[in-house]
Amino acid sequence: MAIPVGLNRVNDYVLKSHKKLPEDQRAVFKIKILTQRKFAKVVSLFKVIEDEQENLDKINEAFVEICKASLKTCKNLYDDEGNKFEYSYKEADRLLDCLTFSEIRELNSAIIETNIISEEQAKN
Repeated sequence: MAIPVGLNRVNDYVLKSHKKLPEDQRAVFKIKILTQRKFAKVVSLFKVIEDEQENLDKINEAFVEICKASLKTCKNLYDDEGNKFEYSYKEADRLLDCLTFSEIRELNSAIIETNIISEEQAKN
């Protein structure tokens, strides 16, 4: 059984495709540890993504809401035109211009993994 981890912590996450880049060029996402209420919202948004496989607009909307709830900030991220992107809650939808579909899926997985640990990990 999985249990939520402690609040007031932020975990850094680097995309797999960026790990070989020099450190100053890697996109680093600061993923928040969520309250139970926010985590439940995020899980319900993942359900929307799962159910709406044919509706990319709904998937994009759900991803943006997941990021609004889960990301504190990110650094070293650029949009598809090479412009530096400074993440903010108000501009979370611009992440769609900075990441590929597979990177979005990877970030989604990292958000869930950051917020859930196994009972065994909690004991250690």
